[in-house]
Amino acid sequence: MCLNKSPTVYTVPEVEAFEDNLISSFSKIQAKNDKCILVKKMHKDAKIPTKGTKGAAGHDLYAIEDKTIPAKGQQILKTGTSLRLPNGTNEPIAPRSGLAIKHGITVNAGGIDRDYMGDIGVVLINLFDCDYHVQPEERIAQHIPEKVMETQCQEVTDLEDTERGTKGFGSTDTKMIEIDKISTKTFERSKDRGDQDGLLWGRYNNGKLEILATNISTKLGIQRKKGQKKKDLTEIVAEGYWDY
Repeated sequence: MCLNKSPTVYTVPEVEAFEDNLISSFSKIQAKNDKCILVKKMHKDAKIPTKGTKGAAGHDLYAIEDKTIPAKGQQILKTGTSLRLPNGTNEPIAPRSGLAIKHGITVNAGGIDRDYMGDIGVVLINLFDCDYHVQPEERIAQHIPEKVMETQCQEVTDLEDTERGTKGFGSTDTKMIEIDKISTKTFERSKDRGDQDGLLWGRYNNGKLEILATNISTKLGIQRKKGQKKKDLTEIVAEGYWDY
């Protein structure tokens, strides 16, 4: 290959080159620190958290106390360590499977927030019928790094509707009841089938019937067939379903 012109060589001032190298070095250090959990011993006998295996997700926490967890009771055990977590993370405290299976020892609650700088304590609960004695330097739990999204709460006057709506505890375990449209006459006769139908529950309030609860669509339940005379709720809902 032949060049028609001599190549141009640019020189970088020494100060600028030094700054570039410094920024590059700092970036590498920062990237390493972002994956590193900094640990400070708060007690001379404390042990640094360790992984059971190279591929383990959690770091085992060690007790520094000699303490007994009573049967069906709980205790807070100190680890004697303080952690500084990587940016954008927190660390839920999880039980160790061996302790849970063999001795019924599990974690009752807790997690490590990034801004907490104190001695890490672990709430252990004993599910078995016999006491369990914890020895110093015993592995009692594990903390597992977890990414978190920094969020803020904002007050609003309304929220977008969802299919689930306000259905709470146990609602997803309830099977949907599928029904066909029925006439008011059929609906009224349903009282003869007993409580297994449980169609509507209501009460009178200031002379008006109010529906308190239903496990079918009220709209479907009182829908009139074509040509059927319009009826009041008191005529439609069987008296056996009223609750005064």
